[in-house]
Amino acid sequence: MLQIGDELSCFSVVFILALLASRSAVCSSLFTASLYVFLVIFRYPQVPADRAKQVLRPARLGSGSVSVVAHRGAGHDAPENTLAAIREARLNGATGVELDLEFTADGVPVLMHDKTVDRTTNGSGLLSVLRFSEVSRLDASAKHRLRERFQGERVPTVQEAVKECIRHQLTIFFDVKGHPDEAVAVLRDMYRTNPVLYNSSIVCSFEPKVIYKMRQADPEVVTALTHRPWRLSRQEDGTPRFSALWKHHWLQLLDVLLDWAHHHLLWDLCGVSAFLVHRSVISPCVCTLRLALTFTLKLTVILMLAFILALGLTFTLVLTLTLAFMLILKLALLLTLAITLTLTPMLALILAFSTCSHSHLCSRHQLTHLTQCFWYYSQSLTLNPDRCFCPKQQPVIKKPELS
Repeated sequence: MLQIGDELSCFSVVFILALLASRSAVCSSLFTASLYVFLVIFRYPQVPADRAKQVLRPARLGSGSVSVVAHRGAGHDAPENTLAAIREARLNGATGVELDLEFTADGVPVLMHDKTVDRTTNGSGLLSVLRFSEVSRLDASAKHRLRERFQGERVPTVQEAVKECIRHQLTIFFDVKGHPDEAVAVLRDMYRTNPVLYNSSIVCSFEPKVIYKMRQADPEVVTALTHRPWRLSRQEDGTPRFSALWKHHWLQLLDVLLDWAHHHLLWDLCGVSAFLVHRSVISPCVCTLRLALTFTLKLTVILMLAFILALGLTFTLVLTLTLAFMLILKLALLLTLAITLTLTPMLALILAFSTCSHSHLCSRHQLTHLTQCFWYYSQSLTLNPDRCFCPKQQPVIKKPELS
């Protein structure tokens, strides 16, 4: 279970933001509680600490020794991500090796760091468009400084590399670059085929989705998230990924959010056992600069959120006042229409009676017809023809004709 006390500050911030956005304590409480329940239901617990420690720090090490992991095998002393690099790592005293997992066009998992084969082999092109039969003919030592010694070294499959690591009792750090679904399926089958990997390997990736899918496929696998500051906004050498200024700053903002998520969300959600970072990340000067930049960006994020919230509240207030004015105007129009419909029949009848009384032309038939015309406006209005106030017409007396 998640410890609510450990994340009290995080959930407090979520509650305050939800309260400012919804202006309802009930909705904010329900949203915060739903988020907590979501994390409890969909998270994966960490593997037992003793087994994670056995993988990260093998028992064969002494009390004062540290784990030594060869990056891409012994990439300096042998072609990287090859069987020769794994053997050289063991000869140099490494306790583990980091291997990069990629796929060919026909779905064969191989060891390759880049998306292309140009940098490390004598071939050219994207690995994703090359079949394994083509990749297996490439010379993986063509661009290495010791290519004469390792001439003809080929790109190995992941299965071959695993067998070599098990034979030399090396801890394996599987670094998954992409293709999460394919990588998870391959690693799951590999762990079932070689149960020794549960205590001698770890799956790591920069992508949280890969780690979550791996824990979903096999919760017993030890996993770790790899972290490099400003990974989204900068290349490995520190140069910006995009020349557009707005893209660069937007990715810097996402870097800050990702850093926050690593500490407060992804650790619990994925159930990782470790974070893998470069040695320069934990040096004092880099940490001080990184903390300063992180504080600046976090302050910028807070100010942006405050501005967006104020803008939203202003828009809501203007919209509310506009709707209220329109409602009042509508009520006034309805009231005017009701008064008009009520008084018009009465005024019309009064005018009709007045006309009859002055023109002495009113008759029973005319009054009945007048009443029927105004029946639609007022059904309660009745007119009794016997009560006509018009004076009766005087009889016409014919004079006798003279003969």
